[in-house]
Amino acid sequence: MRVVEQRRPLGVEQEVAQWQAEGLVDSALAQRILGRYPETAERGWGRIVFSAIGAVLVGLGVILFFAYNWHVIPKPAKLALVFGALAAAHGAAMTLARDAEPNRAQVEGLHALGTMLFGAGIWLVAQIYHIDELYPNAFLVWSLGALALAWAMPSRVQAPLALFLITFWAGVETLQFRAPMHGALPPVLASADAQRIEGLGRAAVSALEIHRALQRQPLATAASLVAATGLTPATVNKSLAHLERLGVVTELTRKQRGRVFSYARYADILNEGMALPDRERP
Repeated sequence: MRVVEQRRPLGVEQEVAQWQAEGLVDSALAQRILGRYPETAERGWGRIVFSAIGAVLVGLGVILFFAYNWHVIPKPAKLALVFGALAAAHGAAMTLARDAEPNRAQVEGLHALGTMLFGAGIWLVAQIYHIDELYPNAFLVWSLGALALAWAMPSRVQAPLALFLITFWAGVETLQFRAPMHGALPPVLASADAQRIEGLGRAAVSALEIHRALQRQPLATAASLVAATGLTPATVNKSLAHLERLGVVTELTRKQRGRVFSYARYADILNEGMALPDRERP
């Protein structure tokens, strides 16, 4: 007959100790009673849930850090960081899982971190190789990775994560929000350009004001930028000259007056994000 292991009820140790103190049971019987309810390493979802939340926050922090410094990292180092971080997270989780009494919360948390890094790696590799693909497909690949891990472990964290990602993918496909994958990267581009602008020294303060205004209005005149930033016309024109020299903006009219400037790369990405699928274009 198969014996089903039961969890030890909360407070059973104190109750058995009280029985022993009152003389109702002796030491041997107390140990036999406690032996019927083996103490388990994990008690509920609390530690697993908080470990998963911590892993997600750490993953987001790592993603934001690399996104800000991405433009200065060589391509081989980028790939090494993406795959190295992924291998480190899952490798550490598998190492902990081999212990005689593994801490399930730590194992789940590290695997959740690995899944977050897997999702980030999809976009980062697409950016490295300029892969022009419908960005909802990245969520599908991401969800399949989480689903495979949920089946292989099995995992109480990966399964809900995979369900959320598949639901999100289905939602954006239903709404036909089919922008290319790199259409999700304007903040990365803006952050990279901002870091280049900071190298201007004293002129960087005004140039960054213009840069922020151009993110809100990628096509602008010097006059509209004066109104948007509150800077003087002379300061705006000097800042635009710096940004043009850095390749951040392009002057479109080639005129002396009424010149129009474009934050072209940023505008292109935003326009791709609003483009309709080919079959719906008139």
